[in-house]
Amino acid sequence: MGQYWSWLANELKLTAGGRIAFTAALALSAVVGCAGVVLSFVNVESGNDPEVALGFQLVFSLVLAAVCAVILGGVVTALDAGFRAVRRSFRRSS
Repeated sequence: MGQYWSWLANELKLTAGGRIAFTAALALSAVVGCAGVVLSFVNVESGNDPEVALGFQLVFSLVLAAVCAVILGGVVTALDAGFRAVRRSFRRSS
């Protein structure tokens, strides 16, 4: 876990708050993926043909989780960089 936090700090240049937000975004994406997988099996159990429905729904839910992770991670990284830039501008002005 320590290597993950240092990677976020060194490679992505995230502050402590950014690292927490980035980790929360990844956790939210994992929840989205898990919910999609569960809903796929529920849909099949409710009477749809598993040969047709299950594979596509599983792939869709995992792709949706990956897209969610990329978008949320990008937003967190951009916001963190913006906050760092604002903080630097206030340091220079004082």
